[in-house]
Amino acid sequence: MKNLFFLIAFILSLNVEAQSPYKMNYQTLVRNVNGILVQGTSVGVKASILQSTPSGTVVYAETHTSTTNESGLISLEIGGGTTTDNFSTIKWENGPFFLKVEIDPDGSTNYTVNIVSQLLSVPYALYAKNSGNVYPEGDVRNYGTIVFGSGATADEKIANTATIQAAINSVTGSGERLLIPRGDIYLTGTINVNKDRIHFSGSGVYATTLYSEAGVVFNFDKGPGLTLFQCSIKDISFYGSSSAQKIAIKVTDVDVMDINNISVGSWNGNTSIGIQYRGRDILTISKSTIFADRPISIEDNPNDLIDIDQAHFTDLYLGADEGPATSEACVRIASGINLTNVTFDGFHAWVLGKYGLYWNDNTSAQASLNFNLRNIRWEQSSSTAEGYVIYINHNYSMQNLIIDNVFGASNQEDIQSTNGIYLHNVRGGIISNSMLLAGTLGAPRNTYALDSTTYPIIVSNVFWSNTGGVRSIGQGLSPKVLMIRDEQDGVNYAVYDRVKSNSGTIVESPQTSSKVSLDNGSVTSINNGSMVYGVIVVNTSGGPSAMYSLRGSISTLEMSDPDGWFTPAKDTPGQINIYWSSTNSRYELQNLLGSTLKFSFFIMGTESW
Repeated sequence: MKNLFFLIAFILSLNVEAQSPYKMNYQTLVRNVNGILVQGTSVGVKASILQSTPSGTVVYAETHTSTTNESGLISLEIGGGTTTDNFSTIKWENGPFFLKVEIDPDGSTNYTVNIVSQLLSVPYALYAKNSGNVYPEGDVRNYGTIVFGSGATADEKIANTATIQAAINSVTGSGERLLIPRGDIYLTGTINVNKDRIHFSGSGVYATTLYSEAGVVFNFDKGPGLTLFQCSIKDISFYGSSSAQKIAIKVTDVDVMDINNISVGSWNGNTSIGIQYRGRDILTISKSTIFADRPISIEDNPNDLIDIDQAHFTDLYLGADEGPATSEACVRIASGINLTNVTFDGFHAWVLGKYGLYWNDNTSAQASLNFNLRNIRWEQSSSTAEGYVIYINHNYSMQNLIIDNVFGASNQEDIQSTNGIYLHNVRGGIISNSMLLAGTLGAPRNTYALDSTTYPIIVSNVFWSNTGGVRSIGQGLSPKVLMIRDEQDGVNYAVYDRVKSNSGTIVESPQTSSKVSLDNGSVTSINNGSMVYGVIVVNTSGGPSAMYSLRGSISTLEMSDPDGWFTPAKDTPGQINIYWSSTNSRYELQNLLGSTLKFSFFIMGTESW
């Protein structure tokens, strides 16, 4: 049995009590050779402190009997075990020192498994306690009692970057859970995570607080051209202590990343970022509060075309920079991002910034797919917030966009500068169950700005308020709307399901459906000369289907034909042609595909405007 157990890494914290004896808190996981945690087992432990080398002189030794918990973890206080030595008399200034831990899985003193690790910056606080100032590795400075892991106060400072980095470096292979103890922990450098399956846990948000003056705190990045796998970080707070640029969590080309229950505060200066995400897929960010110049920034993956895929953002409280010169957003997506299958849901309370979500894309050469924005409230307290609740300007095509249950902007007297929704190059979308209150301060504002590149869009159960603004629907109506076309600027609305209101103009939108069998070379009427504005969906017995915009006597506009069976022009050989016949004053379908086919139509539109 004894050779079936071994130790995996360790986390050290230090508890310098007000009076002797001094103690170090020590935790380690016990696993068997199959990597399975050993739970609820009594083990014997011997801890020794060695001087100069991993096999150097033993300056202190003690024994413990401890029981692993349900997580396979044992917790010891080194300095509080059974010993004849004196822990407080160790001359820490005569280092380096190493900690050797031996274990007997039968709970006795026949130790067969051991691990030796160098003591880095944390234990040197014992020396700093007496000397007042010391600068070993990591720039340790003491102006009072230094405590790593048991609750530091504001005037205490110790640089623990090297300690956390050493815990990562001690992991052999991949896979470990690293526990960062409670307290105020000061960092002076970047913690680089380049090993797979590293999982960080604090003692709880606001219980474990990491202070940083500049640079990146956690950098999840395996290196150029390499993908990092399955990492996570949770239950930790980040607090900025300078106006220099800072990034709390930077993620580059990670397959499966989970960020949960974190807090970022006072994170300002030179475009400081809360979470910078640079690829890859299966991302979860949840139950977190992030106040920064730029809370969430989605950027290009330097290693691959997969920038963000299968991402889930839920239960977030975000606050962006609101300075008068800022163009920041609570969520900012860089130009050229390949976005697929991204969802915001749960609840989202967004405040400040010029925009709620901002995506100004002028470089993409491919379509983005499936973007869901739900349950978002964006509120303002600044008259400089002249952006939009949601701003999406796609260079190529954003296909399948859903905006649901969104409250945006403010119509209060002193902050009437905000706008609603801006969409460009969106193919297929729904805006539903939302309230958009555009402001009136200065230039007229927009409740929506949707141009002719955005179609088809269904707007359902939406309250628009735009007093004196550029565009509105019935001054506060809440209709179901289908956006078709506008002779003015490319946008018009067919409204169906009349709502109760004394204001605005309602245009009824009839719906018809029919089926027909058509021989090759034959022509049939689609609408019998009635509905001339609207949308038609055509299905065939051969399988393919298509969607067209019917634009009166102007012609048809093909919106979707994934199989290439359809055209909007009469007499095109080898195709199914849907077009406006000026001779017959009707829309017609012509079968030139070469065989008899059955067709079904669904038409929604209006006879005239």
